[in-house]
Amino acid sequence: MKAPLVYWDHAATSRPKPPEVVQAIKDWFERLGVDASRGSTALHQEVSSRTADLRRRLGLLCGVPTERVILCSGATEAANLFLKGILNPGDRVFATPFEHNAVARPLLAMKKEGRIQLDLIPSDPLLGPDPEDLDRCLGSGPQPRLLCLNHASNVTGLVLDLPPLIRWAKDREALVLLDCAQTAGRIPLSDLEGHAYLVPGHKGLMGPPGVGALCLSRDCPIPRPLVEGGTGSPTPDGLMPQTLPHALEAGTPNTPGRMGLLAALTALEGREHILHQAELLSLKKIWDALGEWEEAKKLKRMGPHPDTRPRVAVLSLDLLGTDPHETAMLLEAQGFILRAGQHCAPWIHPLLGTHPYGTLRISPPAAVKKEEVQRFAASLFPY
Repeated sequence: MKAPLVYWDHAATSRPKPPEVVQAIKDWFERLGVDASRGSTALHQEVSSRTADLRRRLGLLCGVPTERVILCSGATEAANLFLKGILNPGDRVFATPFEHNAVARPLLAMKKEGRIQLDLIPSDPLLGPDPEDLDRCLGSGPQPRLLCLNHASNVTGLVLDLPPLIRWAKDREALVLLDCAQTAGRIPLSDLEGHAYLVPGHKGLMGPPGVGALCLSRDCPIPRPLVEGGTGSPTPDGLMPQTLPHALEAGTPNTPGRMGLLAALTALEGREHILHQAELLSLKKIWDALGEWEEAKKLKRMGPHPDTRPRVAVLSLDLLGTDPHETAMLLEAQGFILRAGQHCAPWIHPLLGTHPYGTLRISPPAAVKKEEVQRFAASLFPY
């Protein structure tokens, strides 16, 4: 008899999606079928109105003006758009060890090309950086142009203490990029006062894959376009429009994805804190069930205790010599869907002592069954 599916990989993508999301996408394919800017029919106007509502909701989420919400294919495109469009030759960039490859790889590519100076902030991987760490990173060199901060680690679940870091950057007239992939839809963002926010639609916002946003504060410079092309409107000189958001949105948009994300945000409204607390309760049940294995030195739970520092519902296990990929495959046979490896966050693993194989990551939903938790703990080390 096949084991029932237990999906504990919500840090990768939330599952299942709300039924409203499925219905909104289905409605676009079956009834709407157009985008917001390539026509003026009643259908186009309806899609345009819904797209404007999506921007409004994302703007409220991040505390930025509606027109400064740039709709993208996800956080990776948003990161590339911002980093490659805002940085200039010779700029110095600070980044944390917690960065996802969406941020890390563009930065490394620009460093390899000799375009920027890149500094990783020395910090405790289980506590995160503080202003003193930034001072040490600064040394006697030039002031940074940009500070990149991952709001919450997708490896350990740690939520960084952002306000003092953002104040440090603003005191030095540096821009602040916030990667909110693990916090959007769970932890309030609108009071953080960053300059730019990376927001994927398919994680905590509960939307479909292939849609997200770059949200820019009112005082953030406008990046150069990453892509030029059609926007659905003419310009006098034939170049890209100069006004946002169209200046940074070229090409055929993922309109069904946008409709799905709007439906997700509507369904999520007012439930963010409730879901976050429920997911943390699920995580604590799993954390507690693994205590005996840690006492037996079979594994190490990586990240803050669920009752202590602010965190999201992400937990990594160092299996202390056991390959996490093999364990994940064995657990799949028991019905458990988890993630093994470096989780696209390579800089943190040498600090955690989990390089090169990474960890076994658990990111549970808002409700877990006692039987699931017990079966998981028993299945980790069956022999």
